[in-house]
Amino acid sequence: MLSRIYLIRHGRTDGNRNHWYYGSTDLSLTEAGEAEIRAYAEQGIYPEIPEDADFYTTGLIRTDQTLEAIYGKRDHSEISELQEIDFGKAECMTYDDLKQFENFDKWAWDTTGDIRIVDDAETANEFHERIGKGLKILLGKHRLKEWSHRHGGQDAVSVVVCHGGVIACIMEKLFPAVCGSMWDWLPEPGFGYAVDFQDSDPFMYSKINDIGRLGLGLYRLPLRGRAAERHQSIPGTKPAQIDHKATRALIDTQMKKGHGYFELEFLAWPDEFRQQMDDSEAQQDQKEDLYVTGIERKLKALRGALVKRYDRKRYYLTAIVDASMLAEAETLIRKSGAGYLDRLAVCGIERYYENYPEDENIEPETLADKRIDGPEEESGRPVSAELEAVWTELGRLKKTGMIKKGGLAFSGSATLLDDLLKNRQEIEYVELPVNYKMGFSEGDLAQKYYTISRRRYKEILVRSPFAGGELAKPDEKTLRKLEVPEQSGEQIDQDVLRKTMAGYALLKQDAAPHSAVDWALRYVLSFPFVVTCIASTGDPEHAEEDMGAAERFRPLKEEERERLKKAVL
Repeated sequence: MLSRIYLIRHGRTDGNRNHWYYGSTDLSLTEAGEAEIRAYAEQGIYPEIPEDADFYTTGLIRTDQTLEAIYGKRDHSEISELQEIDFGKAECMTYDDLKQFENFDKWAWDTTGDIRIVDDAETANEFHERIGKGLKILLGKHRLKEWSHRHGGQDAVSVVVCHGGVIACIMEKLFPAVCGSMWDWLPEPGFGYAVDFQDSDPFMYSKINDIGRLGLGLYRLPLRGRAAERHQSIPGTKPAQIDHKATRALIDTQMKKGHGYFELEFLAWPDEFRQQMDDSEAQQDQKEDLYVTGIERKLKALRGALVKRYDRKRYYLTAIVDASMLAEAETLIRKSGAGYLDRLAVCGIERYYENYPEDENIEPETLADKRIDGPEEESGRPVSAELEAVWTELGRLKKTGMIKKGGLAFSGSATLLDDLLKNRQEIEYVELPVNYKMGFSEGDLAQKYYTISRRRYKEILVRSPFAGGELAKPDEKTLRKLEVPEQSGEQIDQDVLRKTMAGYALLKQDAAPHSAVDWALRYVLSFPFVVTCIASTGDPEHAEEDMGAAERFRPLKEEERERLKKAVL
């Protein structure tokens, strides 16, 4: 039985638009704010709710309007204790307006929580106390929901539409051990959190946002003919023909399930193109031209399968771009036809730090235990002009609107990651290769990556959840259980590799997962701050299998983590 409370912030009001300090004032959603919520609902970002779910608002118009915009007219109860903080006579004023009040300086720098901006306003402590009472009421009602469902096994679900500061305060109370202040929990209008309960205690949460939990890496588009069997072009030969029909099916599979997050990959042209050192310069140029032609064909397929067939607001288009190719990014973005990228992550930065020291016994909590407000010296190491040009270009792409967010795709040392996130303000999010093999057999690098990124308050995206299908190297014992001939890891075919993911044969002895894919995705998605997980496949059936696993997601229990650990061969 699932026990879950959804906390959703109301849509935008004039107060949000004008940057007012307000809480008790009963503002309506703006027309644009209501349209934005309805658009999010059409995108499918809000969860499907059981018919017998309980709904709550705070009784203010903006919360009632938001509930109706998402789920239609629903019977609901009010919990007025969960209304936003009351600023009294200072309601609907800007920060500059508040400076007129005598108590402004004391209030602005208050660390006690007892200072009022005006005499009829709530203090921070009074607000926290009131939200605590409201939370107790909510949890009591939800607990009754759990009890009424405990014998039938139905999911117990409650939906609360309230306010940003209220949600932040609730999350801080529910998860006090998570690093950060109340304000770090503050969701954008229309977004929020899903909180899962076990034995009436909160044990897991995930974000409600406009990105599906599972993104699709368009690294290997479906190919036609013999090339499709090899999954890649042979260096130095004509690029393989993309199967446009299969590509459309792949895109449609994602979009129908509400996972409209797609990622391109623009890497430096492969080393194997340069491997014949005796090639003439003309031959080398010809090989590079062929590689570039392959990128052009991918972009053409993308335009036909996604850009021309779907409204731009319905999907996220992102890319990983090698640092050496970043100067070409704007041209590639324009050729995509999408107009802009929602995110662009730079990869290959590790090459600029070849001699970076690594402490294998590093404790990530001691690395990143405080938020860093400004850049510090990078341990005395000067930044090269070439590397500085990369950061400058990333900033320029954002400033000109070619990208919405700039990030870092990283796979180097944990200490270097912390150094970069501490000093480079251009990095708004990180994309990390995380899978359970890294977590259990390589010094828990996955946990180090995750903890450092979380403590630096960066959005976290995950790629390579299946480690290319080789999460568990098949041994003789596993192969016997799968009833396939003994063969080496190099010779074993991809189907067998997929079946052996998560040491599936071993796990199957005392557990009943839906598939090996479930185990791989459950490990990744059990990290609470992960925004989305990006899986790469050129097969629509595999994409559907991945999405099914994401939708069935349940966080790993401790005994399951131990079982998974044993499965790492």
